[in-house]
Amino acid sequence: MGAKLDLMSGRLGTRLALFKATKTNERNRDSPSEQPLTDYLLSGRLHASGFEIDLAGRIAPHWEIFGSYAFIFDAKIDKGNADGTALSGEQVGQWPSMTPRHSGTIWSIYQVTQALRLGATGARQRVGSRPR
Repeated sequence: MGAKLDLMSGRLGTRLALFKATKTNERNRDSPSEQPLTDYLLSGRLHASGFEIDLAGRIAPHWEIFGSYAFIFDAKIDKGNADGTALSGEQVGQWPSMTPRHSGTIWSIYQVTQALRLGATGARQRVGSRPR
């Protein structure tokens, strides 16, 4: 579910989306018992719920920006791998280790001349500790 709002005579736009996504066979970390999580496997099924907000537009005649922020407030592994066994490093009911709670990106482009545009981008994901 989402909404879009245009501002500044259409030069600036913002979007807000609430989402709940269910995935099957997403890549997750797993390793033998008592080992660091370094191996990867396809998990059975997981879900994630959150919101995302985007801002995009032309803030000056030659300068365009895009920014996005997402917050996931609920994510869990719902079902084990294909053979029905529990994942040794990623247990059913846990927050998936490769699902960030916060993520964001910013992108800026400046039109220097008719033939030259310069751009820069940055992204950040916070993948620290998860709620239990």
